[in-house]
Amino acid sequence: MENSQAVKSPDHGFSNQRLKTIGGSVLLIVLLAMLAIEHYNLHQASTDMSKSAAWIQPEEANQMHNMGSSIIGTGIWQTDFYQLESILGNMTILDDFGIQIDADTETQLQKISGVLGQNLSAQEWSRAELLIDKSYPPKTALKMISLIDNYLRYTQTYLTSREQIKSAEGLQKQRLLKVHRHNDKQQQLLFFGDEVAQKLFVKRNHTLDYFAQRQLINLDNTLNDQQKREQRALVERRYKNGLE
Repeated sequence: MENSQAVKSPDHGFSNQRLKTIGGSVLLIVLLAMLAIEHYNLHQASTDMSKSAAWIQPEEANQMHNMGSSIIGTGIWQTDFYQLESILGNMTILDDFGIQIDADTETQLQKISGVLGQNLSAQEWSRAELLIDKSYPPKTALKMISLIDNYLRYTQTYLTSREQIKSAEGLQKQRLLKVHRHNDKQQQLLFFGDEVAQKLFVKRNHTLDYFAQRQLINLDNTLNDQQKREQRALVERRYKNGLE
């Protein structure tokens, strides 16, 4: 019996040693896995914070700075990208990933132009493109970027023309007004093509034509006050009939 126990004793000790070795290896693997997960989570958090920082507005940056936060990133933008994102959400996207082109779309484009402004830096336009990319499917995003870019360039041309009219006087103002509406429609065709321009600007053009006609009537010194009232009433009726 003693001999038998003496024989079994080394086996039992070796088994414990193996178990300890295996247990240590398993523990090491678990620790390494936990470290890997923690590293991944930290990386993701850092990435998310970087992305968030890219959209920080100046007032938010100031608030974060006052709170003692040092991770606010370098992307402190003057453009209100939150507002831009809200407007992009109002665009109607078709089943084929196209963009619905109509007067409502033109209204949203006007709002986008107002948010982005006329002095948009290349860096902020790049950020706007990034926001558009993340807001739509790839095919739609490409179309939207092109549409907005063309609208911004068209708006710049339109505003330049309006400024020329605003600064002109007398007969020069009348001459510029008479050609402005025609030239504006030509610019629409140039930037958007016939089909898109017709759908986008039909309502806008109808309204701007009406205002231009009224302004020309008021500037016409060959008409007396009564004639001007009659002419304004006539173009107003035409305008309202065109809205029906």
